[in-house]
Amino acid sequence: MTTTMPKVHIQLSTEPSYWGSLVTSEQAVLYCERLQGALKSQFGDEMDLSFEWTDTPVRGGILCDNDDALLEVFQWIQDNWTLVF
Repeated sequence: MTTTMPKVHIQLSTEPSYWGSLVTSEQAVLYCERLQGALKSQFGDEMDLSFEWTDTPVRGGILCDNDDALLEVFQWIQDNWTLVF
């Protein structure tokens, strides 16, 4: 039996104010790079990840064909996003 990896599309915000009131555009890009790398490290072997950098993420910034995977990624980001600082 073959198991298909869930497809997870993650939108990362490049809007500086999303990250903090004193964050510059350059820092926001750096934080996106770091968060993307951390997500690849955490989930890259078990999920088919794709990323989009945008000023305005929609629907929580995570689109997925599997509810359990969506919740797992969402929870991980919620618990770990400050690691990018």
